[in-house]
Amino acid sequence: MIKDYITDYKKPVLVLPEGTGAYFSDGYVKIIGIKPAFIFKEKIKEELLPSSIQSLRLLS
Repeated sequence: MIKDYITDYKKPVLVLPEGTGAYFSDGYVKIIGIKPAFIFKEKIKEELLPSSIQSLRLLS
């Protein structure tokens, strides 16, 4: 299902497991919680650790 969305819409998908959140501000996202989040881009799966801050440009 995630792969189909990425293929159809050409957009990455941010996956947040239970207990994890994301705070978006000024072009950045901060992962909040105790478990990592994941970003899926075409054939790439990237882990975003709790308390990490990522530029939204790097996620697209």
